[in-house]
Amino acid sequence: MEDWKEGKYKNVYNATVDYIESRKTDDPDFTIEELEQMLEAKYVNEGTGNRSEIDQLTSDATIAALQACLVNWKKEKGLL
Repeated sequence: MEDWKEGKYKNVYNATVDYIESRKTDDPDFTIEELEQMLEAKYVNEGTGNRSEIDQLTSDATIAALQACLVNWKKEKGLL
C-alpha cells in the first residue's frame, strides 16, 4: 500500500475503533446487536455503485475496524 493510502487506512481504522469504544463506554444502550447492524449496513453499502479509490479505502478500513471491535467485544462477553 502506498504511504498515503496506508496512512488514510490507519486513520480511518483507528477513528472507527475509538468511536466504537467511546460508544461502549458512554452509551449504556449501545449493544453488540447494534454494532452487528452497523457492520451489516456497511456490507450492504459495499455492493452499491462505483466508488473512488479513497471511498473504497475508507469503507475497507471501517469494515475491518467494526469487525475487530465486534470480535473483541464478543470475546469480552464470553460469546466467542
